[in-house]
Amino acid sequence: MHILSPVCHTRFFSAALLLSLLPVASAAPTAPSFHLCQLMSPAVVKSTFAPIADGRSLEKPLEGIGGKSCSYRVPSPTAPGAPNLEQVRALIETAFFDSAGTARLALAADMDRAREGKLTNIAKLKGLGDAAFVSQQGETVSIRVIRGRMLMAVNVGKVDASFKARQDVAMSLAKQALSRLPIVK
Repeated sequence: MHILSPVCHTRFFSAALLLSLLPVASAAPTAPSFHLCQLMSPAVVKSTFAPIADGRSLEKPLEGIGGKSCSYRVPSPTAPGAPNLEQVRALIETAFFDSAGTARLALAADMDRAREGKLTNIAKLKGLGDAAFVSQQGETVSIRVIRGRMLMAVNVGKVDASFKARQDVAMSLAKQALSRLPIVK
């Protein structure tokens, strides 16, 4: 039996949530044209990662299919004698639906799946998009937010950072992304 590491499991969990919504999302009118890694470049997000990056720099982000997702990584030090610091990972994903109502239903389904999956620290968030919630699975904090007919997931993982530190970084990334992404009603 193959056991996924918490990092891999969280990435699969996140991808599975958005991928499970693709039949609904694919019926949506055309998604706006943008490339998330360009909107959320390392220069834009560098200071956001500072509280959990231990002075290390971001690598070049990896863009997902169609530019609608972006993955970031702050690598572990590799020099001899370097402190044993964990890498930092973040993934921002977007999906678009046929209506704001459908996006709200998708967010509610995500929250139900988080509860069924026995994720921890599940709580609704106020003041972020039209509706949002946070959850934790292992070392990864996930924020799901809707604005109009867009659902966005922001996942931040690091083993030796507190829940609050990871949540703060995820919240900051979500706010930055919302300020840069096109509004699709």
